Amino acid sequence: MGGMTSDLTTPTSRAAPTDEEPDVARVAALLGEPTRAAMCLALIDGRALPAGELAARARVSPQTASNHLDKLLRGRVLVVEQQGRWRYYRLRGEDVATAVEALAVIAPPRPATAAVRQHPTGPCATRARATTTLPASSASP
Repeated sequence: MGGMTSDLTTPTSRAAPTDEEPDVARVAALLGEPTRAAMCLALIDGRALPAGELAARARVSPQTASNHLDKLLRGRVLVVEQQGRWRYYRLRGEDVATAVEALAVIAPPRPATAAVRQHPTGPCATRARATTTLPASSASP
């Protein structure tokens, strides 16, 4: 059993990593961030979506989404397609979709607090701003 004892409890010597081994930890770190994971899950069905839609699905601002999308592009998880002035993002391929699906199968449910995080311009924030009253001293004459 290459590198393990027969009882599988004590590791024995292990070969040093080579430059040719895939950097699984790097990709896992990319997908392990909740915003990026939500974006990848939104693309799991093979569709290409614009950054604004991915931002809404991940419940983050467009600027935050842009930073995360850039990391996913550089990490070779996503590809971008230009159509006129719009950029559409898609998972890089079937193998990436399969990997994201496999992680979803073994992932525990997200905590409730993360699931109810609100976008700063979402309906709750809009209602909160609309019902906020100004103090009497700051009202115009």
